[in-house]
Amino acid sequence: MTENREKTSRQEQAEESKKKIYQVAVDLIAEKGFDKTSITEICRKAECSVGAFYHYFPTKQSILEEVFYVADARFSGWDRFDEQCSNCREQIVSYMKAYAEFVSMESGLEFSKRFYNTGNKIFIRKGRAMQERLVELLRKSLESGQIKMEMTPEKACEWLFMGARGVVFHWCLHEGDFDLIEKMEDYTRIALRGLQA
Repeated sequence: MTENREKTSRQEQAEESKKKIYQVAVDLIAEKGFDKTSITEICRKAECSVGAFYHYFPTKQSILEEVFYVADARFSGWDRFDEQCSNCREQIVSYMKAYAEFVSMESGLEFSKRFYNTGNKIFIRKGRAMQERLVELLRKSLESGQIKMEMTPEKACEWLFMGARGVVFHWCLHEGDFDLIEKMEDYTRIALRGLQA
């Protein structure tokens, strides 16, 4: 029994260490840029060894990938999802607003300015939970007849996220001088009308 508790305690400590390294890295990348942030500096600020960094993150690029894992974990268990999908359209709008909230509140402007670029191919990786959850919502919308469109839920999801990333990029270009969540809501409502058959 004690052994299990000790193991759990070690696991919790490991998770806390990883979170601390991750948060320090995200803050430094936001402040200085990805290329100007060194692993040594991350470790110094996170008060950990370089070996500890490599234990959790095989490369500095892994920090960027972790952002996607965090986002996917958040959306895979999205708590505002109504299984009956009584108002699918509003759920889709809420989903995309939650995406904007994650970008603006969790990542923040400075990090997003460095994160949203053509070199970051993780955005288009197939099978990510964030997209799969939206595909599920779009499928329920079609099945219930609440939204009629000629394209598949997968294609509609791709179109919605293409535009959503554009909204985020526009927000970055404008130094965050407008409400990203509000703008994402406007975009999604217009996009949903455009997707209708």
